[in-house]
Amino acid sequence: MQSAYRANITVLRHVKNRKLVKTKLGRKFAAIPAVSHNSHEFQDILYEFEIDWAVHLGTSRTGLRGLFSDERTLSSSIVNAPLSSCLIVSCNSNMHSNKNATVSENDEVQAFVQMASLLLNLKFGKNDTATTDKGSSSKAVQWKRYIQKLLPREPEMTCLLSFNRKEALELQVPELLGEWEKQRSWMMEVHEHHLSAHLPCSIEDSAWALAVARSRSIGFKLEGGHHVMILPPAIDMANHASASACNAAVYLDKAGGKLMLRPVRPVDQDEEILIDFGHQRSNLDLMTDYGFIIPGNEADRISFSISSLSAAGYLVDPKHVQEALHQLAQQKRYIGDVSTTPKEAEAEGRHAINHHLGRYSEHVSRSSRRRAAASSLLQLSCNAGSDGESVRGESNRENSRSCYQNLEAHIQHKLNALPSTVEEDRRELGDLMDSSLVNEKLPSARYMLALRARLEHKRLLLECIEILREMQRAVLDQS
Repeated sequence: MQSAYRANITVLRHVKNRKLVKTKLGRKFAAIPAVSHNSHEFQDILYEFEIDWAVHLGTSRTGLRGLFSDERTLSSSIVNAPLSSCLIVSCNSNMHSNKNATVSENDEVQAFVQMASLLLNLKFGKNDTATTDKGSSSKAVQWKRYIQKLLPREPEMTCLLSFNRKEALELQVPELLGEWEKQRSWMMEVHEHHLSAHLPCSIEDSAWALAVARSRSIGFKLEGGHHVMILPPAIDMANHASASACNAAVYLDKAGGKLMLRPVRPVDQDEEILIDFGHQRSNLDLMTDYGFIIPGNEADRISFSISSLSAAGYLVDPKHVQEALHQLAQQKRYIGDVSTTPKEAEAEGRHAINHHLGRYSEHVSRSSRRRAAASSLLQLSCNAGSDGESVRGESNRENSRSCYQNLEAHIQHKLNALPSTVEEDRRELGDLMDSSLVNEKLPSARYMLALRARLEHKRLLLECIEILREMQRAVLDQS
C-alpha cells in the first residue's frame, strides 16, 4: 500500500433515485445489476455513508462474498470512501487505562484492540464513545447498521483467534495448534483486561471484534511517521489475491479526504475486485491475520531444527542437504532456484489461482509447493549455526544418502503422527465440495479452513519427502 496518493479522477456519484448522473467528463456509467446478496441494503448503506461506488456485492464461485465491478474500467476509481465514513484509530496512542492490564504489545496490535473496542461500542449502541473521526452520531448509527447487515457474523470469522478448542483440534498440525494457543490466549487476555472491562461483551463478541479489526483494517503511514489504522466501509469487502494476480489497490488521498479503491490493470465487467493483503506471507500468517490459506503458497515453510532432529535420533548434516538442493535446482526446473526466485517461476506463479473460474491450478500449485519445500529444506543450513549441533562428516555418497534417509524418516514420522492422512483429507474435502454443488449444508467455515490448512501442510511435507528421494536417487546414479 502507498502511504498517500493524489490523482485527478472521475467521481462516480449515486443519487437517491439510484440512477447515475453524468460526471464532469460527461461519462455515464451503467446501472448496478441486481445481485442476490444484500443488494439493496448494500447500496442504501453506501449511499448513507456518502460513498461513491461502481461495484456490486456478490458471491464468487469459491463461495466467498466480495466486490464485483459494474463495468469494464481502465483507471477510474471503483470505490471512493470519505474518511469521515471510516473508523480510524491511531497506532501511536495508548489503550484504555487499566491497572490490571498485562497486555504489552506493539502499536499496531494496540490499534487492533482500540478498533475492536470501537466496533463493540457501535454494536452495543454506545454512541457517546463510539464515533467516527468527526464524532457524528449519525455515522455511529450507520456503522451499527453496517455491522448488523453486512459484516460477517462471529461463526463466519476464520482468523485463528476465532477458533474454540474443539474447532482448533481439527487443525491437527502441531505448528498450527501452537500458534492457535498463542492467538487464543492473547484474545482471552484482551477480552478480560480491555474489552469486557468496559463493555457487556462475551468472549465470542470480543473474538468477533478482534477478528474483524485484524482482518479488515488497513494501516497507513502519514507524514511525520504517524501511523493510523482505518476500517473503510465497502472497501473492506474486497478479497485477497497475490501481488501479481490482484487487479486493484487501496490508496489514501489525504488532500481529498478519502480512501480510493482503484484498478491496477483493466478490470472487466462483473470481474471480482481483488487486492493484495500482504506480499510473501506464509499460510500460517494468512490464517492468523485474515483467516484463509493459499494452496501451493510459495512463501510457506516447514521448520526443521537440527538439535531437535539429533535429539530424536535423526542425524542430519545440513551441508549435504544444501549442496544436493543446489545440484537438483540446476537439473530440475520445477524446483526453481532455491536461493532466489527466478523470473520463470515468478511468471508461472502469477496465475496460480484462477479466481474467475473459482478453482486452483493443481499443476502450478504443485510447482509453487515444490519450491516452498526446497526452501524449507535449505533453511536447515541457515538454522544449523544457531542450533550448534549439526552432524559433520565426510562429504561422501554414503553419508549423504544416510542424511537424506534420516530426514525423510523424520518427516514421515511427523505425517504418521497426525490423526488423518493426505488421502483421507483430500477425499473428505472432495466429498464436501461435491455436496456444496447440490446445495447440501457444509460444515462450519472454521472446520473447512482447518481441513484445507492441515491438508496443505501435509502436502508440503510430502513434497519435502519427494525432494529427498530425488536426492537419494541422484546419489545412486553417481555410484
